[in-house]
Amino acid sequence: MSQIRNNRRNTRNMLGLLQVELANLIPGIDEAPRFRVARYGAHDETLRRPEKQSSLAALARERLKALGLMETEVHERARFEEFIEEHFPRKKFAALRKELDKASRSKATTPIMLYAKIVEARQVLRSYVRFGNFVAETVGTRRPELQICEGCGLLFFAKRRDARYCSPDCGSSVRVARARKKAELYEQNRKLKGAQR
Repeated sequence: MSQIRNNRRNTRNMLGLLQVELANLIPGIDEAPRFRVARYGAHDETLRRPEKQSSLAALARERLKALGLMETEVHERARFEEFIEEHFPRKKFAALRKELDKASRSKATTPIMLYAKIVEARQVLRSYVRFGNFVAETVGTRRPELQICEGCGLLFFAKRRDARYCSPDCGSSVRVARARKKAELYEQNRKLKGAQR
């Protein structure tokens, strides 16, 4: 029985790890930009490939296309490529672009669907961490294992309760930046006091 529980835990941990890796494809502390889908009846969070359309739905889609009220998939893909190129240049976001390229060759998903899943996973996991930290501070319980790095903004599994950074290098870079800023302020104050004399 305990082996079954451990297998379930390991499965949950693997699924959680995959979700974290998916969410970390868009690094940073800021909110990820949304791509608005112009297709009739589709929302950016609930993109799905139509399995089979009824003849009435197909007729409605054709009429909307004829009136110019609906983008074709080709136009939508082109608009998405422009959006991705603008917000996520290939050099800086190589991992994200690699996954989107894989999705474009896949029959199961599209790059637009994958991007929507990434944004959704990122938003859900970050909300979970923020809520867990809030509860931990107010009630006085342990912080959740999943945390957001205060340096780079990536999600990571904390090995210690008080872990604030995803790696020692990330923590060092934050401390060095803080020391440099403090040194600049000290230098500015010293020059102001020297000018006042």
